[in-house]
Amino acid sequence: MADGKGFSGAALRAALTGMVLLAGGGAIAAPGDPLGPPKRPTAVAAHAQEGLLLARAATGAHAAAWFDHIDDLSQRALWARAYAADGSPRGAAFEVDPGRQGLQRSPRLATDGQGRFLVTWIDDSGLVGRRFADDGAPMGDRFSIATFATGLIDDYGLAMAPDGRFVVLTQRPLTQSGAIPLGLFGFLLELRPCLLTVQRFDADGSRRGLAIPVATRLDSSLDLPLGIPTTLPPSVITRQQTSSVDLGIAADGGFVVTWSDYAQAGVTPGYYGNGPDYAPLKAEILARRYSAAGFAKGALIRVDTISGLPGPGLRRWDSAPVIAAGPGGDFLVAWKRPDERLMARRYDAGGAAQAAAAEVAAGAITTPAEIDASLAADGRGIVTWAQRVPPGPSYLNSKVLARMLNPDASPAGAILFADNADPSAGESDPQAASDAQGNFVLGWQGLRQTGPAQYEATVWLRRFSGL
Repeated sequence: MADGKGFSGAALRAALTGMVLLAGGGAIAAPGDPLGPPKRPTAVAAHAQEGLLLARAATGAHAAAWFDHIDDLSQRALWARAYAADGSPRGAAFEVDPGRQGLQRSPRLATDGQGRFLVTWIDDSGLVGRRFADDGAPMGDRFSIATFATGLIDDYGLAMAPDGRFVVLTQRPLTQSGAIPLGLFGFLLELRPCLLTVQRFDADGSRRGLAIPVATRLDSSLDLPLGIPTTLPPSVITRQQTSSVDLGIAADGGFVVTWSDYAQAGVTPGYYGNGPDYAPLKAEILARRYSAAGFAKGALIRVDTISGLPGPGLRRWDSAPVIAAGPGGDFLVAWKRPDERLMARRYDAGGAAQAAAAEVAAGAITTPAEIDASLAADGRGIVTWAQRVPPGPSYLNSKVLARMLNPDASPAGAILFADNADPSAGESDPQAASDAQGNFVLGWQGLRQTGPAQYEATVWLRRFSGL
C-alpha cells in the first residue's frame, strides 16, 4: 500500500536507508543493523545464567526470562525483567516464583499486544504459570495449568493472543513405556503411545473448555542386536517417534500447532544409540490449524516430508520445528532437515503455502534444537539459530546467527551475527522476538572460558532494526 507521498512501504524503507534524522542527527538504521550493543538483563556477575527466553509485543515492549544459579550450580531460580520498546528496563530483574516448589525446568514466555506477559514452567507440582504487567508487576499468584495426575509432560508449547488469551500445547505419554524382550538374543520392542492436546485459557488464567486432542501417536523402537549380545552389542534400530511440539496464536484466538513425526533406521554402538549413523526412512514436519472455539480447520498440513534410505549426507532426523504466527492467522514454520539445511516456509491464514520451502542457511547446523523464529504484522520474519563458526568440536566455536525473511520466507539480506565482538566466546540457545514493524530482539547464552576447566555462563539480548 502506498503512503500519502506515493511511496510503497518497501520503497519508503529503501528511501529512508542512510538518511539522517533531523532531530537526533543520527543516521537511520538500515534493516538488520544493531540498535546498540548487547546487554545483560542482570548484572550479577557471580552467578551463572542460562536458558534465556524472549517475547515481544506489537508495541515493541518486551520481556526476558532466564535461570539464575543463585545458590550453587545445583540450585537455580527463574528470573524475569520487563523492557520498554526502546530497550530501557522497566524496573529491576525479579524472581518469578520466590516460593519455589522443587526444581524449576522447561520455562516458556509469551506476551500480549500491550506487553503484559506470562511465564510458565514445570516444577514438582506440575505445569504452572504466573502473569505480569508490562512493567513486571505480578498480576496474581502462580496458577496451575496441568498436573501430573494424568501422566508426565514430555514437552509443551505456549502462545498468547494480543488480548491476553493463551493456549498451551502438551505432549504426554498415554502409558508408561514398556519394553518387550523378543527371543533368545535380546531383541527388544518398546511401545509408547503419546497424546498431543491443547488447553485454552482466558486472559485472567481461567480455563476455557476442555483440552482439545490434536494428535495421538504410537512411538515405537525395535532393537536388533548384531551377533552374540554383550553388555552393549552393536545393534540395528528402527524407531518411530513424535517430538518437538510448538504452537502460535492469532488475534482472534485461532491457533496453529506443529510437531515432527519420523521413522529412523541405522546402526548404533549400543542399545538406544543416538549417533550420526541414523538416517530417516520417513520424516515429516506437520501442522494443523484450529479456530478459537477449538475446532480443526482444514486438513493436516505437511510442511516438509522426506523419504529415503540411510546414505551419505543424511543424518538422523533431530529437528525441532518452531512456529511463529501473525495477528491475522498467517504463520511461519522453521526447521532443520537431515541434510543440515535450515528451512522456512510461510502460510497464509487459510493454511495455503505462500511458496515452496526456502533455505535460510546451509551446512554445519550442528545444534538443530537451537532454532527460533518470529513474525511481524506485515509477514516479514526473522529466524535465528546456533552454528559452529568455523565448524569445530568446542561449544566455544558456536555463534548465534540470524536472517531476516521476506513475506514468502525467502532470505532478505545477508546472515547476521548476534554478537561477533569476541571470537573466543561461545553463544547458544538463540531467541528472537519482533514487534509489529519488524524490529526485533535477539537473545542468547554466552559461554567464556576463564581458566582451566572454568567457564562463565551469561545471558544477553540485543535490539536490531527491521525497517
